Amino acid sequence: MNKQKLLLSLTAAILALILLLCGCQSGEEKKDALPIPIRTTVEASDNSFGARYSFTLGKISKDIGRNLGSLRIELKEENWETLSVGLIDDNGVKYTSYCNHTDSVSFIAAVEDESGKVMNFGCGCGSEQLSDSAYRSSFLRLAALIAVQTGGYSDDSTAFFMGLFQDLLDSEEEALSYGETLYFKSIDEKTTVLMTAPCSEQVMIDKQYKNYSGK
Repeated sequence: MNKQKLLLSLTAAILALILLLCGCQSGEEKKDALPIPIRTTVEASDNSFGARYSFTLGKISKDIGRNLGSLRIELKEENWETLSVGLIDDNGVKYTSYCNHTDSVSFIAAVEDESGKVMNFGCGCGSEQLSDSAYRSSFLRLAALIAVQTGGYSDDSTAFFMGLFQDLLDSEEEALSYGETLYFKSIDEKTTVLMTAPCSEQVMIDKQYKNYSGK
């Protein structure tokens, strides 16, 4: 009888351990899961990337602006200025580039003339500013918030995209791909720019952009 009780106790303990291990494993899988968009923000286009965002500059400015309170940055729709007009990409699609300056950063965007939809969106700062660790962290968070809003991700994906942009800045790659989007950097002695741009799968394959898989 005692042996039966002992076996039952051991069996119960083993089952409990298995359930615990399974639970821990599921938690790790959930923690390591890569972000998935919760809404569609990309559509096909005839431009050289084969894709564009499905929103206008005014719409995304409002969406991003509502999430910048913690960074003490304001993105006002009325402050967009035209940088260049009459631009034409490699596929003959005409577009216009815009900028929106604040005290600490600048926002940059390109918009298709015919559709009025955004082709790319990003932020820029003085390269020397990134030597300050606090400013660098804020700038990476801003780039990540832009990636989350333009890509249609949930807010809890921000840390993932901060890691993506950190790795992009530290690598020799000019761009990394993830999902339906390319993430670019442009760096010189004066300016550092981080951009997001939707891109078709075929263009990503043809251009051999490196895919980002997280840390």
